[in-house]
This record gives sequence, structure tokens and C-alpha cells, in this order.
Amino acid sequence: MSALLDIAGLTVALADGATLVEDLSLAVARGETVGLVGESGSGKTMTAHAVLGLFPAPGIAVTRGHIRLEGTDLATLPPAARRGVRGRRIGMVFQDPSSYLDPLLTAGRHIGEAFRAHGVTDRLPARVAAALASVDLPASAAARFPHELSGGQRQRVLIAAALALDPALLIADEPTTALDVTVQAGILDLLRRAARARGLGVLLITHDLGVVAETCDRVAVMYAGRIVEQNDVRALFAAPRHPYTQGLLASVLDPGRDAPPFAMPGGVPAAHAMPRGCRFHPRCPLALPDPCAAAVPPFAGGLACWRADAARAGAWAAA
Repeated sequence: MSALLDIAGLTVALADGATLVEDLSLAVARGETVGLVGESGSGKTMTAHAVLGLFPAPGIAVTRGHIRLEGTDLATLPPAARRGVRGRRIGMVFQDPSSYLDPLLTAGRHIGEAFRAHGVTDRLPARVAAALASVDLPASAAARFPHELSGGQRQRVLIAAALALDPALLIADEPTTALDVTVQAGILDLLRRAARARGLGVLLITHDLGVVAETCDRVAVMYAGRIVEQNDVRALFAAPRHPYTQGLLASVLDPGRDAPPFAMPGGVPAAHAMPRGCRFHPRCPLALPDPCAAAVPPFAGGLACWRADAARAGAWAAA
């Protein structure tokens, strides 16, 4: 499949030089859903901000690499051209709809703003109704304010606004957080249908491996700003190769497993305190002083790990 989104060697850094994302390469094809997973602080959302050109604070910038959408390098576009891409070519679904929906505006007004921002003003009521129908909401929802909608309905309004102008790429950042299981299933089904029907490329950011298993075609595992493993979803779940991936999968509650969920020791390092070498080595049960603590492992064959051969036996078996 040809790449719709092609990120190559992306580095995002603070003004003082601390890196938030480092040398990240990732591709999303048309009609494909790619999961980007990892613990909080791994750099997943910062990657999305880099694609959108919207960083949450001043002093954060792309310092290296390319972000190509349909062949155009977004990182080199001037601000006005970048604004033209957001909404029209890239749709974004944020984590908490309550934080992104203005309580004083109706659902219809929110979706209408997506059209107005790109100069589309004709037949707005019909366009809004069609956008609502595409996410399985009635036209009457256009007159409701956010507090009159359930959590799942608010998330559907955000998805409707994100898809209103028929973008090529949708970035969904933790789109099912704080939703109950049945509502979550409906949102995930909606994203799957949108990807198939529209030929939409989807970058799904999540820490929930169950969501990845249900929704994604491929998955990239991110730790401390770097991708450590990337594979087809089925292959990765069947045989995870990186110790970090193995720890994440072991931490998932499995009713069919006698043992309790595994709790991986330690946490993701802060941007100003990244260890040398493999950034996972302080937490890894297989790490050696050389090379793990001394040099960054190359990313080759979908994996970045010096101890890949040892990890095949299960990195956490004796931990």
C-alpha cells in the first residue's frame, strides 16, 4: 500500500534541547488503521501535535525529519497553508470531548464551524445533518448543547466535525477514554466503518491494547519518544519481540489467564532525564551495561533491541 502519511526521522524538542520525540518513522496507508501505543509520557500525543502543527506550549518544535501527507511535507508549510490542511485533509478527534466542545454552542454550531473555517457556507443545515447521520446521530442532535448529550454522543459530535470535510487522514487520540464498554465498542465500530467506506487513513493513539486488537491493522509501540517495535497487529500480539511490548501485553487483564496482571516496574523517564543507550534499559530485566546502557539500538526489521534473541524466551519470565 502507498503511504498516505509518511513520517521519517521526526524529532520534536523543547527550546533547551530536550527531546520529546526522537527519530520517529511511521507510515499510514489509505484505508489502514495504525495504532500508536505506549504508556503516558511516551510521546504519542506529541507525535500527533507534530503532524497537525499544533503544539500545546511555546518552545516546542520539529527540529528534524519529514511529515509528508500525500507527498507534501507538512513540516515545511507556512502557517496559513498548514491551517488549510487541518480539518480539510487531516481530521482530529481529541481525548476528552468535554474539553473541546464549547458549552455555549450547540452540536450543530460546532460541526458548522468546521465548514465555515474552510469557506464552505452553502447548505449548512443539510451538511450538518449529513455529518450527524454519518456518526449515527439524528438531525435533532444539532440543536442540543454539550451538556444535553451523553459522553458517547459528544464524542460522535467531535468525530462528525473531524470528518465533515472528508479528510484523507483521521488522528484519534484516546477516543474511547472514560467511555463505558458498550459505548466504546460503538465508537470503535464507527471508526472502522469510516476507514472502510471513505478509504480513510487512521492514526489511533491509545494506551489500551484491547482497542488496538479490535481496531488496528498495524501497531507501533512507543517508549520515551522512540518507536521500539512495529508490526502487523496479529503478529505482534502472537509473538511480541521487545521486552517493553512483552511487559505491556502481560499487564492486560486476561480472564483466561490464572496469573494476575503483570505490573512492570518503574516508569517512563522525563524528557530532561533520558538515560543513555536504550531508553528502556533501566527497567529491562535483560539489559546489559554494554551495549544496552551504552548505545542506542538501531531500528531494524521492525525492532529496536540489543537483546532481541534473549527476549524471545520471554523477558519477564523470571522477573
